Amino acid sequence: REDHARRALACAEDMMSFLEAGRDQWRDRYGVELRLAIGVNSGTAVVGNIGSDRRMEYTAIGDVVNVAARLEAIARPQQILVSEHTRELAADHFDFAAIGSRPLAGREQPLKLYEVRL
Repeated sequence: REDHARRALACAEDMMSFLEAGRDQWRDRYGVELRLAIGVNSGTAVVGNIGSDRRMEYTAIGDVVNVAARLEAIARPQQILVSEHTRELAADHFDFAAIGSRPLAGREQPLKLYEVRL
């Protein structure tokens, strides 16, 4: 879909809001502090059932997925990190702060990263 970046970031914001709304209840009831870090990248991925007769899993694979996973891994709690491409696609719908270029595992060049301002 043409609006995939906007929809993904709207979902990410909703996830953050949902977690924030229940944070105190989770801590009081279960004694745990829930935190969420999100990475979003845009591009083409292979999506579908992957596996064998013994085990099948519906998943997405490809470089775009790997970059999103690496963004999530370096994001701080309560932060949504996005690639430059995702920012370009959703620039009219969200406020972004540039956080500079960062090297990512498996990438030859550093990637320009942006944070969604919540």
